[in-house]
Amino acid sequence: MTVNSAIAEEMTQETFLVLIRRPDVFRSERGSLLTFLYAVVRNLVLNHLRRKHRSDVNFEDIENFEPAANGSNGNPLAQLLNQELASRIDRCIASLPPSQREAIILREYEGLSYEEISRVTESELSAVKTRIHRARRSLSAKLSPHLALPKDSVAQEGEIL
Repeated sequence: MTVNSAIAEEMTQETFLVLIRRPDVFRSERGSLLTFLYAVVRNLVLNHLRRKHRSDVNFEDIENFEPAANGSNGNPLAQLLNQELASRIDRCIASLPPSQREAIILREYEGLSYEEISRVTESELSAVKTRIHRARRSLSAKLSPHLALPKDSVAQEGEIL
């Protein structure tokens, strides 16, 4: 959410300090420890963004994503294309409205369930589902030109690529 690794590290440290300094604020009956930690870090990030008077993230703030060489087998061109695609995905995610960006990051990158996201963001379950749906639809529209197969590589009926 901060798109700045130094700030993200600071927020992570502060999150654990909250738990260390005030362990009594965690109540297992309200949810898991993971959900509690996400809620704490979410509040810290939102406070940070409010202090900076930023309603959204600038594209220039996005750090390059270093993808694993999965499937590229050391092929420099494949690695470059993977990095370019990862960068496009990062930019598209950063361009989403903050509530959609938060929901999609918690779901797709952090692997939280819809219910956990609902508790972390203090939002109705239906609102979480709507945000994720809209984020996915927006990302799909923005990324579809970059993921489409060239016309000559489309399989003919019965042909396997």
